[in-house]
Amino acid sequence: MNYYKIDFFIGNIRCKLIGFNAENIVSDRECKYYQHCHHSIEIYYVEKGCYEVMNSKKSFHIHEGQLLLIPPKTYHHIIPLTEDASRITLSVEMVQPNIYKCDKGDIKFYQSFHQEDFFVFNTDATGTRQILVYIKNILESEMHYLKREKVRVLVTTLLINIFDRLFPDNNTKMTMKSSELPPTEETLNNFFAFSFMSNSSHSDLANKLHVSPRQLHRIMKKTYNINYRQKLKEVRLETAINFLRNTDKSIAEISNILGYSSSANFSTFIKTSTGKTPSQIRKENQTLGKDNLS
Repeated sequence: MNYYKIDFFIGNIRCKLIGFNAENIVSDRECKYYQHCHHSIEIYYVEKGCYEVMNSKKSFHIHEGQLLLIPPKTYHHIIPLTEDASRITLSVEMVQPNIYKCDKGDIKFYQSFHQEDFFVFNTDATGTRQILVYIKNILESEMHYLKREKVRVLVTTLLINIFDRLFPDNNTKMTMKSSELPPTEETLNNFFAFSFMSNSSHSDLANKLHVSPRQLHRIMKKTYNINYRQKLKEVRLETAINFLRNTDKSIAEISNILGYSSSANFSTFIKTSTGKTPSQIRKENQTLGKDNLS
């Protein structure tokens, strides 16, 4: 489904709807094992089925009828657990307000969507689900001026509803973050999150950023302190370990997903990188799981 970049204001906070998607993403199951983050606020509504949400600290499930708020710069991956899993996803950017010029209410509204952790709530008691479905129906049809105005109103209402659910007592104190994820870093993260399994190259990324290969090298060093090849290796290693620890896919299947010509080459990569074989990593995780249950 296409989305439309729509600007709007909530109070004095400048916002933009930059993404809307309503598709079944089971086909994207593999790439979601790589942790990534975004410059924008992500809002997930589960229409059907169940998803697992994971980061470096915890994992949990979100089910049909639940809404998940992911603040900017929050690393995560989301994995569909059922074959019928489907979701509606919104991506919204908010411009950080000037704390010396904006109303305290504006600042608090901005802060509420820029916490450091996920937030999950049920939509049964609110109009959130109806709003999301309405937006979906509008964007599925041909857009014109009046429909764009409807989307502005609906997204504004949705964000205010979420704000009310975040702080029903309206007394929560928060601190302003000094900065957000630079757009270039978001582009880099997205590229590695969704291109590491393909034959994408250093030049492909440079073209995407509209820079020369030499400029890209400097950007990579500044952002990650490593070069393109090292970052690609880091992403593949993290993804491989996630597969080994969190799925029952065979080593041959994981090797194929990550683009290795043979299981032997994949095993050599894991052994060289970690000092352990894929089987050892999987066995250690299984042992740890048993210990936690005992």
